[in-house]
Amino acid sequence: MNEFKFITIREPSPDGTIFYKIQFNKKYTLEEFIKSVLSRNEWGTITVGDFSISYSGHTLSSYILECLYNRDIKECYAYDSYGEMNYEIVIDDTLC
Repeated sequence: MNEFKFITIREPSPDGTIFYKIQFNKKYTLEEFIKSVLSRNEWGTITVGDFSISYSGHTLSSYILECLYNRDIKECYAYDSYGEMNYEIVIDDTLC
């Protein structure tokens, strides 16, 4: 069961994009969140600081620095545009 939910934060844009704040019911590390996203069988982009990575289905297009995986997520926002789910994640520090 997911320990987070999508809270709509503003009206959909004219092109149908919906914007969300992710509300967590527990602390999530970046690794836990990415595994949960990949289990949803979506496609889009995950952005952490200046680093972005595409994903599709259960697969990331490249790797994320291992030193970031255990960082706790401070905030997370998402937007859904025509089925493309994009996440913007804030962690304590993106430097390894």
